[in-house]
Amino acid sequence: MGKNSKGAPAAAKRAAGLNKEPELAKVNLQDGSAIKRALDEAATEALTSSGYTEDHYVSNVKIAVSLLLCSLAATAQFWPQKYPQNWLVLVVCVVLYAVGTAGLSLFTSTAEGDAFLFLTSKNLGQAGQLRVTSQLPRFTYFYKLTIATTEAPAASSELSLDVTHFFTEEGILVRPKFETEVQYLLTSLRSKKGQ
Repeated sequence: MGKNSKGAPAAAKRAAGLNKEPELAKVNLQDGSAIKRALDEAATEALTSSGYTEDHYVSNVKIAVSLLLCSLAATAQFWPQKYPQNWLVLVVCVVLYAVGTAGLSLFTSTAEGDAFLFLTSKNLGQAGQLRVTSQLPRFTYFYKLTIATTEAPAASSELSLDVTHFFTEEGILVRPKFETEVQYLLTSLRSKKGQ
């Protein structure tokens, strides 16, 4: 009996925790960056729930190159010989670090650009690789979301939305309304691709 009486309150607490609604995050409506971040996160959730998975290739390359560059810096710092004897190692590490940083910057600007999300299709019936970008210029309330394929033939769909339609006066994002627009944009892209 003691075993059941102790377990019952804990089970009731767990069940109550599972049935809770997630807390809605408030966004400062005067902060354009916070608004864009909230909309980008909602777009990411809407697209990943539509049969796409996040593609981390670009992020993984950036991390790998950064680790390599950090190892060059550590090599230059902790080389066993003192300065006059290790000048060649220092020069090589500094030159390789500069070249690697320039290469990383070039890779980031060409491969990533202004995209905040890369997606890969789980299903063969959908467009394979997608690149998602967004813009919310300063002092405006028009959020532009663009979804484009990365494979030939390239296709893209874009949507310009007034953010005041998706936030309450308290700064809470009305996700179902926004996600409907994202789904419409994705459907529009699929129809352009002939799927």
